[in-house]
Amino acid sequence: MQLKQPLITKKFENILPLVNVVFLLLIFFMLAGAFSKPDAFKVVVPTAENDNTADRKVLTILMNSEGELALDNSIINGVELKNIVIDEVENDSLVQLQLKADANVNATRLIDVMEILSDTGLHSLHLLTVSPDSKQ
Repeated sequence: MQLKQPLITKKFENILPLVNVVFLLLIFFMLAGAFSKPDAFKVVVPTAENDNTADRKVLTILMNSEGELALDNSIINGVELKNIVIDEVENDSLVQLQLKADANVNATRLIDVMEILSDTGLHSLHLLTVSPDSKQ
């Protein structure tokens, strides 16, 4: 008498929970990445040896390689910048002013903006840089 061999069935692991977790992580990172506000334009910051960081309320001005200025993701000109800084200085609400200028900006344009800021009565200006060993 010949008996039939039982069919061997391969048991697959259920990967549905793994897929659910992966999609939840993907959604989390997509939402977390959307919380950061992008700059008005791309600025390549020059390098510096000093690494001073401040954790105070600041006003950051962006300057791209063409010399255009931006504040709070809106492009402004020198006159508007001067008026904004004067208002902040008069109200004593300006704790620190930072200038984030592109490394390829024309030096004379940078000095022009710094002179505009010095005419506002501002006492200090921080030019943002990155350390040479940090990766961009």
